Amino acid sequence: MGVHRSRHGCPRLTIIPVWGLILWCFAVSGCYYSAADDGPFDIRLVEVLRIGEEGTGDGVVFGEISGLIAVDSRGRIFVGDQQASQVYAFGSDGEFIKSIGSKGEGPGEFSLLSDVRVGPGDSLYAFDLRRGRISVFDPSTLEFVKSFVIGEDIDGRSAKDLIGVLESGFVVTYEDLPWPGTEFDTERYKYARIVSRTGVAGMESIVRVPSSEFMMVRSGDRFLGAAMPYPRDPVIHIGPDELIYSGSTESIAVAVTAASGAMLGTIEYSLEAIPITDSELEDWIGLLSDETARLVRKANFRKTKPTYATLVVDDSGRIWVKPTQSDSEAKDVQWLVLDAQSRIVGTVVLPSSVDLNVITGGRAYAVDETESDVVLVVFQVAES
Repeated sequence: MGVHRSRHGCPRLTIIPVWGLILWCFAVSGCYYSAADDGPFDIRLVEVLRIGEEGTGDGVVFGEISGLIAVDSRGRIFVGDQQASQVYAFGSDGEFIKSIGSKGEGPGEFSLLSDVRVGPGDSLYAFDLRRGRISVFDPSTLEFVKSFVIGEDIDGRSAKDLIGVLESGFVVTYEDLPWPGTEFDTERYKYARIVSRTGVAGMESIVRVPSSEFMMVRSGDRFLGAAMPYPRDPVIHIGPDELIYSGSTESIAVAVTAASGAMLGTIEYSLEAIPITDSELEDWIGLLSDETARLVRKANFRKTKPTYATLVVDDSGRIWVKPTQSDSEAKDVQWLVLDAQSRIVGTVVLPSSVDLNVITGGRAYAVDETESDVVLVVFQVAES
């Protein structure tokens, strides 16, 4: 079991037995991510495993994997790669098991892999956005079993995301499309519906949240589309007990809803609005084509940033929130952990390049995406 250096400059073990974790933490103090010094919090993340990092010899090179991480009850890790059109399966210790699927339109293949989920009994489900199709893989062999197409909802919208798998079906989102002339404040929504095991969408939506802010404007005989600078995005996750957590990055106000559609409560926390600086706006617009940039400059867009960038629901029903930073060049971000009563029960400081994706079974699974690497990072969640 070798010891080597992580990109953060502290020694780490590729594999750490649970029985040795406490001794190791004392032996190499400083190699974990803990609460800020100004708070009496009791949550720490201890890095135990990295997959896909250059120089580690695991032979894995990831492309686009953020949001495509799933973990089953045995601790097996499934990493969907949109660029490779495959799902990679790893053991709980990071050992590569097999690749699942490939690019294509046939059985067990993906045209545009967009979601990977684990359902009851550890069956694996992968959603192909372009085909509107869910593929199912056997929990033991990980071989392809069957696939079926998700139907349009009652209003003719196509399936957008596979949010989660229930005993009785699936939680799937549908979204209003932007139309020519749409301004960022035009009312468009994203809806979550229960879809049957045969792909039939329920009549009623169980969740409705504002869509991503987007605009389409005319330029001569064409229409140009562009996301607004620092847009507010919809957030819909499934948590424990088949509860759905939903909201918008506009504010930390996360509704908790039963699969029946019954509203159970809201997790709320206030943070001060952060203004968009002139230089940040120019950097954003600088990524657009000249013509699109000219049209975006004329739009009536927001003057402040979203309250947070992303959030994750853990298997205890707590939300882990990554707040937006006032300094866009900040190297670290302090995540907030809130319980069902909207109390902060912990904070964790992580590099700004790291996004938590899944937190379950005492581990947190994150994607560390830099200019040179896309790495899956696994942390042990230490609480006292």
